Amino acid sequence: MRHPAPETAEGHVEFPGEDESLGTQRFFSIAGPIILALERGQVLAVDEIDDSLHPLLVRRLVELFHSSETNPHGAQLIVNTHDATMLDTRLFRRDQIWFTEKDSTGSSRLYPLSDYSPRKEEALSKGYLHGRYGAVPALFDLGESLRQPQETTAAANGRRKPRQDDAKATH
Repeated sequence: MRHPAPETAEGHVEFPGEDESLGTQRFFSIAGPIILALERGQVLAVDEIDDSLHPLLVRRLVELFHSSETNPHGAQLIVNTHDATMLDTRLFRRDQIWFTEKDSTGSSRLYPLSDYSPRKEEALSKGYLHGRYGAVPALFDLGESLRQPQETTAAANGRRKPRQDDAKATH
């Protein structure tokens, strides 16, 4: 890709695509499908639209689908995201926001924000991060989880867990 570099004799520098940032690569990987969807009035589903993209760029991409000027054929965009700042009624109507939550069997349940009847002025991202709407991950003690694999791996290999005095004996 060519980038402006006025301080060079050529006025630009070129990088192979694989040397570009993940965000630049991601943008170009979804730009074509976005353009086609807008031109043809198609439905476009983008998994984790916020992956490696700046939040303001993601907002602008969503806004392209909301504008009759850039979306004259009524294309639709379906996305999922972990970016709580996208929970914004200036960007989405409340009936356009849906959540998924896994149950104890690992099955996902899909349900709309409108089930919670949020107030118009409610800070949706704050409510979401405080668990008001569900759909938050089951949080656990990371320290405990990091200790568990050593015990599990030793048991799986038919070995006992190393003891403190074993380490002293080998040094």
